[in-house]
Amino acid sequence: MRITLLARGTRGDVQPMLVLVRNCADAGTKSFLGHRRTWSSSQSGPVSRRIRSGRLARVSGIRRRAGAARCRQRQKADAGFAKVAHDNLELTHQGVLRATERTDLIVAGVLLAEHASSVAESKNIPLALLHFAPLRRTRAYAAFPVTTRQLPGPLNLMTWTLFERVAWKAYAADVNRVRAWLGLPAVNSLMARREGVGELLEIQAFSAEIVPGISDYGEHRPFVGFFTPTAEDRRAFGETALSADLETWLSAGDAPAYLDSAACRSRTRKPPCA
Repeated sequence: MRITLLARGTRGDVQPMLVLVRNCADAGTKSFLGHRRTWSSSQSGPVSRRIRSGRLARVSGIRRRAGAARCRQRQKADAGFAKVAHDNLELTHQGVLRATERTDLIVAGVLLAEHASSVAESKNIPLALLHFAPLRRTRAYAAFPVTTRQLPGPLNLMTWTLFERVAWKAYAADVNRVRAWLGLPAVNSLMARREGVGELLEIQAFSAEIVPGISDYGEHRPFVGFFTPTAEDRRAFGETALSADLETWLSAGDAPAYLDSAACRSRTRKPPCA
C-alpha cells in the first residue's frame, strides 16, 4: 500500500507528518511526504535531514482583541494566508498532482485539506485528514481563531459558523479554481459543511486530556494523541540541544506550566516562556 502525506505550513504542521512517515516505515508501509515550498519529498525510512517545512509568510501587526476587533483580525489573518496560497496555487497544484500519482491513500494536513479533497475526489482516492487542534464545530469550545473565551454551548457553535464563513470568503475562489482545473463542479462552502462529503476520517492528533470535554465529534474523528518524535527523530530535525534562552529559563527555578498551540498566539502579553 502506498500512502501520500501532504503538508504545508510551519514546523508544527510538518514535523508530525514526518513522525507518521517513520511510523509507516516501521509498519512496512511505503509512504511519501510532499511538502512546500520546494515540493521535495521523503520516502519512508530514516527521517531525512533534507526535509524542510514550507513556511507561509507571516501576517504581522495582528493583535487579538475582543468583539469586532477580533473578527477583523481573523479576516486579516485569513486574507494573508489566502494570498500566499493564491500566489503559489499553480505550483502547489502541480506538486499535489505529482505527489499523488499511483497512491492508494491521501493523508493531508490542515493547510492542504481543501486542495487534497478536490484531488482525491477527482482521482477517486480515499482521503484522511490530520488535525492538531479542534478545527470542527463543537459545543465544548469556541472556534479559537475567533475567541478563546469560555462560552455556553450555543454561542460556541455560533463562533464556528462565523469562522467557517470568514474562511470560505478567503479561500472560495481558489478552491473552485482548483476544482475547475480538475473538471469538478463548483462548490459553495468549506469541505466541513459540504453535502456529500460524508463522515470523512479526520484524525485528532492531539490529547483529549489537554482539550477535554469534546463529546460531539463522532467515531470518524478519533483522538489519537500527539505524534511524538523519538530521540532519533529529534536528531534528524537538528533538535538535540535546547536554545540558550530556554536553558536559562528552565534553570531559573520553578515556573508555571505553559502550553503553546503552535501558530495560535497566547492571549497573555508576556507568556512565561517564549
